[in-house]
Amino acid sequence: MNTNSPPRFSTAHSIPPGVLRAFEIGPPATWEAVGRPGFSGARVYRVTGQHPPWCLKALPVADVDLCRQKGLQRLLRHLATGGLNFVASPRSTAGGEPWIIEHIWLWQCEPWLPGDADLSARTERQRLQAAGRALAIWHERARHFQPEPSEAVWFRSHPAEPSPAARERAALLRQSLATDFHAFRPLALDLLPSKLHPAVEIVLGEMLRCGAEVARELERWPARPLPIQPCLRDLWREHVLFDGDEVSGIIDPQAARCDSPAVDLARLLGSLCGSRREAWTTALDAYREVRPLAPVEEALLPVLDRSGCLLAGLHWIKRLLYRGEMVDSQVAAGCDRLWHFAERLAAAPDGTGPLPLWR
Repeated sequence: MNTNSPPRFSTAHSIPPGVLRAFEIGPPATWEAVGRPGFSGARVYRVTGQHPPWCLKALPVADVDLCRQKGLQRLLRHLATGGLNFVASPRSTAGGEPWIIEHIWLWQCEPWLPGDADLSARTERQRLQAAGRALAIWHERARHFQPEPSEAVWFRSHPAEPSPAARERAALLRQSLATDFHAFRPLALDLLPSKLHPAVEIVLGEMLRCGAEVARELERWPARPLPIQPCLRDLWREHVLFDGDEVSGIIDPQAARCDSPAVDLARLLGSLCGSRREAWTTALDAYREVRPLAPVEEALLPVLDRSGCLLAGLHWIKRLLYRGEMVDSQVAAGCDRLWHFAERLAAAPDGTGPLPLWR
């Protein structure tokens, strides 16, 4: 396994025997849970000893809308049966149920996808192209998904609707700017480790300097409808697996919902390419070869990238400040995320940002 790969597992709790029986997983199967807990609270296990290996996921049932979860599983099956071998199709229980609920957890099973994420400082050109193509293929197939009426609110496609992400981010920015930043800054600098202070200063400084401008840009988008369809919405570089230079897995689709495909592009390329314009161009060109971007989608990309850096940077300051029950490995991962967004915001003023609307 590539040592640069992120852990794809959560906490090492036991799998209830009833879960293994429900999915007909028996001896000599063994399971392992490795690495840091996920931020969602989900647990992920790799089950081996049988062919193929399986992935068991446990989601806090209190956080799951069962109607939405059923629609998500149908979407994933639609993608996997459409030739997308980098999408895991959920497996039903022996009784034909989509999952099993044990105590406070919803358990579901799917094939284990091979490969490793690319966490290198500069992702190679071939992998950028492969990631762009794979995401475009995902979007093209997802566009043809037919949700049940009860699932349409989450997974419909429509040729011209406002972007939910643009509306939600505008509201979040306005809400954040309405708080007392002058009181928040000294609190963050007092309670967070000194090694994070430069990142805090960058994020809060950029929020005060251009947050209102970005909110105004986002608020113009409800008047500019664009294609809406099922999207992943939380696609980070850790969620794209490679086998060699080819994409072997797009994982962790739990946040999927209908929105503009530009949301996925901005999120993934900001994570994978950072502020390297040539890397963005490489990945976008590969994406366009499969799924051309409408002019309105191209225009939305910069403001999504810009707002995403501001809001995510602020989110991680607050998450680390009010860390609650975060374990040490989650805190370390949160610090990495904070620095990622601070560095992206710091890169923008000298023209190295990926898209022109940074200034």
